[in-house]
Amino acid sequence: MKSRHRRRRPAFGAARAVRVAAAAAAILFVAWWAVKIAVVNALTRDNPFAVARVAPSDPRTAMGLAMTEFALRNGRVGPAAEQAARLALARAALADEPFLLAGVSAAVAHDEARSEQLLTEARRRNPRGRFTRLLLLNLYLGQGRAEEAGGELAALSRLIPDSAGALVPEIARLVRDPKTRAGTATMLRRNPELRDLTLAALAGGGDTDLVLWLAATAGSGGDPAHPPQWQSVLLGKLIAGGEVARAYTLWRSATRLPGDEAAKGLYDADFAGAPGAPPFNWELASDSEGVAERAHHALQVDYYGRAERMLARQLLILKPGAYRLQMRAEGAAKGEGTRLVWSVACVDGKAPLVQLALTEIASAPRALGAAFTVPAGCRAQWLRLDGLPGDVAAEQSATISKLQIVPAGGGR
Repeated sequence: MKSRHRRRRPAFGAARAVRVAAAAAAILFVAWWAVKIAVVNALTRDNPFAVARVAPSDPRTAMGLAMTEFALRNGRVGPAAEQAARLALARAALADEPFLLAGVSAAVAHDEARSEQLLTEARRRNPRGRFTRLLLLNLYLGQGRAEEAGGELAALSRLIPDSAGALVPEIARLVRDPKTRAGTATMLRRNPELRDLTLAALAGGGDTDLVLWLAATAGSGGDPAHPPQWQSVLLGKLIAGGEVARAYTLWRSATRLPGDEAAKGLYDADFAGAPGAPPFNWELASDSEGVAERAHHALQVDYYGRAERMLARQLLILKPGAYRLQMRAEGAAKGEGTRLVWSVACVDGKAPLVQLALTEIASAPRALGAAFTVPAGCRAQWLRLDGLPGDVAAEQSATISKLQIVPAGGGR
């Protein structure tokens, strides 16, 4: 019988323990370093303060903190943060932030040549840098260099989702600045979408003269048959501010109507699609609550009865006196509970001067009418068609034709 000999394991000596501990420490160090790099990469842009705690000596920390200060202080960076970012450049040779910050400092010091040189280098290092491209856009516009500005705008439109809307506040600021106004207008002439969005933003701000100047310079609003949205915004702003007469004068000019009449009756009464922007032309609704649209020289209305909805409206300028609102209607609108209601009200008033509900409307055309009086001091009047819900939603459909507002006794 063979004897079995058990192999003896080597002793776990002190020297081997030291080697294992060293290897474990190295593994832990490498693991920590990998985690640290991942954390720095993840947080450098989003939370540089957290990076500063994890890796205070990482060059990206200094640059991240400087860029955060840049954003929070509207482009201003303290000397200490800027110096730290510049020193970090020695350990992050491809970074763009130090050149961006130095370019801003040069611009503040009115050294445009050096600012452009530094910002151009920042752009070369990081072509996707939005701050850099916005600053170059501002610089080029200030110097009247529309070609270069257009290049930066094209790049920004690719870098920023929904770029037109996102850029509008900055472009509007450049238009307001006399230094960059002319260059911006030249650039906007080549970008109609951004031009008209910028005009709408400026119109909402109420600077009528600036809006009209930019529209004329950048070539917007020349086709009365297709009025841009900014015209309605501008007219609405003027009307809300009590400048109805000026709004109407501007509208007549944009629509190219002859004469300078102060009064305005019903426009495009047969819904043929006459040129001109609301509110002196028809404003028609189309959404999940109802639809109003022109159809064969009539107004076709479908209201679903779920919620109150303005379906059609137009601003009138009637002189004080007695009038009659009249029309013909056909379709399927019983007007029981859910109703379609026409009204006339002073632009500054709450109570309507008249209301005319469409009731018992069937396939045979029916004539409807109601008298009203425009009082003194009623500068302008809203003519509206509203859908009013009842206790139970019921669809109302009507075709309205031969719509008129005539002096009392002027025809039925």
